Amino acid sequence: MTAFRRLLSYVPGLYQPYSHLLLENESAHSHVHLHNFLSVIWPEGCPTAKFLLKIKNSDGAELARKVVHLEPLGVLSAPVHSIFPALVDFPTMGTLSVRLKSDRKIRKYARSRHKGLVRFPSPFWMQYSSSNGSDAYVHSVGTDHSDVRLIDLVLNMISRTTHRGGCWESSRTYEMQTNESIDIFLLNQNRSSIRQNIKLVRNDKTVVFSKSVDVGSGGVTCVSFKSERPESVFLKIDKLSTSNSKPYVLVRSANEMFSLTHG
Repeated sequence: MTAFRRLLSYVPGLYQPYSHLLLENESAHSHVHLHNFLSVIWPEGCPTAKFLLKIKNSDGAELARKVVHLEPLGVLSAPVHSIFPALVDFPTMGTLSVRLKSDRKIRKYARSRHKGLVRFPSPFWMQYSSSNGSDAYVHSVGTDHSDVRLIDLVLNMISRTTHRGGCWESSRTYEMQTNESIDIFLLNQNRSSIRQNIKLVRNDKTVVFSKSVDVGSGGVTCVSFKSERPESVFLKIDKLSTSNSKPYVLVRSANEMFSLTHG
């Protein structure tokens, strides 16, 4: 088994993809921020970084992909739509996934510093902005398991890993004012469809709002609630698609300014 694990460490599939909410409409635009963190970890090796970017629509269907190369200490900061100029029907809501691609030199270095299976994450930042001056930044925290590949299935069997998450509730409350709205974006980063039950609950445990939605693999849906009076509420979801696929919660004021939290 040790020899097999070492063999697997040579496979490019061990680079773990991350996905993020993608918004592109009249009130919110998405920017992606990538950096060559490999050259920070191993500056003397001067490794380049290659990222595979994929855009999916809200149903989880892939629309476009592109490979981005970053030189040592390089950074990419750009509107997502400018990276995919040929995509005519750009989704108003979907996902952007990023996978750090294989680099033989950095894999060899990692194996010299680590015993066992070597996995590489693909972290990145997303920025959501609007013309009225609202800005929000969110770092990727959840690995995307929606693209089913043989190597991933083999690794899951070896490690006996399951990715479905459990029940979850937010650790913060949302102080809603009259005519403020809350948009709850649910990403399914699992390889199977999922039904999620969402509740907004007052501090006295009474339910203000509830809804059940089905989200396809790799897809995203939005559940919205508008407050008719001041409310202090927190969010409960009966299951997450993965162990860390917490929702994106966007709160809009009456004048359409927004703030965003991830979980």
